[in-house]
Amino acid sequence: MIEKIKGLLVKYRELIVYAFFGVLTTAVDFGIYWIFQRKFGFGETAAKAVSVVAAILFAFVVNKLFVFEDKRNGFRDIMTQLVSFASMRLITGAFQTGCIWFFAEKLGFYDMAVNVVSAVVVVILNYIFSKLLIFRKK
Repeated sequence: MIEKIKGLLVKYRELIVYAFFGVLTTAVDFGIYWIFQRKFGFGETAAKAVSVVAAILFAFVVNKLFVFEDKRNGFRDIMTQLVSFASMRLITGAFQTGCIWFFAEKLGFYDMAVNVVSAVVVVILNYIFSKLLIFRKK
């Protein structure tokens, strides 16, 4: 039984680590937002902008180093990856925002349900983009 569990952990290591750091990325986003909005007196939008940038940078580093274990370290390679990573995150963020606008505001669906469903789609898309485009093995 323990060997079977170990086998599953090895087989799904990347997904498990991705989920773990996804939770930490969310904590970074919320934490930075709270600090900048409540402690530093930033407006909500400015605090959110700072927290999103911090979360994207954090997610990039942990995805590169721990999830996909990408070994490329040249400045040009890293900057190309960072721009691609941030671009994909902005695209999926726009998708999620568009879902909220269309399904919740325009069609009247419950906003939190739309948020959850669109977040699941976004997590899957972010993983696929990261694995297949940004941190793909050469």
